[in-house]
Amino acid sequence: MVTDPLDVDGLLASAPTATPPHPETRLGHIHLHIGDLHEGERFYAHTLGLTVTQRTYRALLFLARGRVPSPHWAQYLGPGADGPRRATGLVRYAWQVPAGTGDVLDAHLRAQAVPHARSNGTLELTDPVGIRVDVRDAPPAAPSSV
Repeated sequence: MVTDPLDVDGLLASAPTATPPHPETRLGHIHLHIGDLHEGERFYAHTLGLTVTQRTYRALLFLARGRVPSPHWAQYLGPGADGPRRATGLVRYAWQVPAGTGDVLDAHLRAQAVPHARSNGTLELTDPVGIRVDVRDAPPAAPSSV
């Protein structure tokens, strides 16, 4: 694993005004900072069903869909603290899951008494640091013609 310095000035110069990402932006993985790693694991692994794929780095936890790290649903949880008031940060993101997964997850969340809402096919819940996570079923695949 490598950490390279970020050219903050160059990055800020490329987008001089703050704008949200395009609604169709797709992320392969995200890095989250969380105050309590065990609480984060309970939420992402036990509540949402991700698999812990790596825990050998000090104070880091890697999670993914299934046993093999995947470019989808991959998470990195590391130590963090609440940012300063009015700081830039992630406030909401969505996962697109295979069709029908939302029903299974909804039943699991209800059985575990996890607070969530369901609206227009999207499950809405909040992670331990207050980030809203929306889980949406992908549209069913169109039948292929051969």
